[in-house]
Amino acid sequence: MPHTVYWVDFIARDLGRGLAAGGLQWTLFGLGAALGPILAGRIADRLGFRKALAGALLVKGIGVALPLVSVGFPMLALSSLIVGALTPGCAMLASGRAGEIAGPGRHAGSWALATAAFAAVQALAALGFSRLLGATGSYHALYAVGAGVLALGAVAIWAGPRHAPR
Repeated sequence: MPHTVYWVDFIARDLGRGLAAGGLQWTLFGLGAALGPILAGRIADRLGFRKALAGALLVKGIGVALPLVSVGFPMLALSSLIVGALTPGCAMLASGRAGEIAGPGRHAGSWALATAAFAAVQALAALGFSRLLGATGSYHALYAVGAGVLALGAVAIWAGPRHAPR
């Protein structure tokens, strides 16, 4: 959520780097998004969906947290690429994991339910993040919370069922 809604504004206005710098970072985000599902699929082929999804959420959390470490161009670019790649990459991995858990015959229904739940949580998160930004005036708080939620998601996936039911 912090990157998809606030990233360019953070770079352009909060960091004072202008729209060109924000646009460049958004382009890198898009490049990552174009490559992310392909890379995530290859990793899932090797590790399985559960491990790949848990790892992707953890790496995405690190990517979201990078601007808390440094706002130099290399760190912002790395953050853009990582979060860009794992935004659609995690969706693909989550769909695969839902298919593993529900089984092929029930995948469509379970994925529909997961998608609806994601949309509801996304709407609530948007409200929460806008209120947090209004209350603190800090984009850093958004990135810290976003990274923490992604880390919790990784733990939840890792703690979930190890094997798909038969």
